Amino acid sequence: MTSVALQRPFRPNSMLELRAGRATQMSDFDQNAFYVSSSVEGAVTTPVPLGLTARGSLGYLWNDYRVVTNVIGEPRHDTILSWAVGLGRNLGVHSYVRADYRRDVRHSNLDAYDVTTDGFVIQFGIGFAPSAGGRR
Repeated sequence: MTSVALQRPFRPNSMLELRAGRATQMSDFDQNAFYVSSSVEGAVTTPVPLGLTARGSLGYLWNDYRVVTNVIGEPRHDTILSWAVGLGRNLGVHSYVRADYRRDVRHSNLDAYDVTTDGFVIQFGIGFAPSAGGRR
């Protein structure tokens, strides 16, 4: 797996994130033992009123299978366009809550794998990492 991530703060408390990656994934499709997955994603996080933080992301992923499938006479190829929006709020120094809506639209050269999925996720997080200043 290879990946790179860049983060760039802008405005007070706002962040722009860019990610790209390439990985070999195990496969249970047809005679393919693996497929190669490549991806790019961008996200923006920024404060909004009422002490909330808004986050939006957009990503594109493509999967390439190497073995020819009998159904179409060529290797399978999928592309997935994803986007998400959400709101979060710190509940104290070491905890937060957030809610996100996500949509993934998959297009494949095999019609059976064309699918759109929607998801709504609520997260509660607790962290106990030491502060940046370390122990005193």
